[in-house]
Amino acid sequence: MQRVLEPEVMDEEAEVSAYAQADFSESNALFVRAALASAGTFHRALDIGCGPGEIPILLAQACPGVQIVAVDASARMLKVAREQVRRHELEHRVTLSEQRLPGLVFSRYDFDLIYSKDTLHHIPDPQAFWAEIALLHRRAARDMSVLVVDLRRPESEDAALRIVESISSDASPVLQKDFYNSLLAAFTPEEIKDQLRTAGLDLSIATLGARHFCVSGVLRTA
Repeated sequence: MQRVLEPEVMDEEAEVSAYAQADFSESNALFVRAALASAGTFHRALDIGCGPGEIPILLAQACPGVQIVAVDASARMLKVAREQVRRHELEHRVTLSEQRLPGLVFSRYDFDLIYSKDTLHHIPDPQAFWAEIALLHRRAARDMSVLVVDLRRPESEDAALRIVESISSDASPVLQKDFYNSLLAAFTPEEIKDQLRTAGLDLSIATLGARHFCVSGVLRTA
């Protein structure tokens, strides 16, 4: 099955509201544990596609003293994220910024961890995503851990429907539709390998459960 693009930015009010109210706590907690295991010691992290902000909050709570910059292209998503960051009193450690790829701009580029969860499939040109990571590594001029987790595209639209029905039957129609569209917009592991090769990124890819892949590794300085 060929990839079917979905909207790059989740900014419809109903969509943002449904996504913000959904319970992704289990998968987000697993992701944070994976980030801690793969990154080791780090001091400044960048979250690409932070959505409503749960992951940077969880990471900040798990790592006192770590600074996190979290970007998203959706103003409505960031409004939710800012409310959550304030509620957890983490404004001094979690910085939110409305930006979209390519061309992320920061006052400092000294990140030693870049991570992203369920963002890649939203981006029309995946090479822009990987090229941005390569550029950020060059600007950081330091070893940088990378962790990217995203959906794997099923073999057919029928297979995508079955996945949605088996996993999200109790979710709202908005979330079910978004999940289905995300599955169709996702990549296969083979495509990800080609993307990494084109970007010149020496990172590992592995399947993660039945529906995800995980790209991880450390980009070394020359």
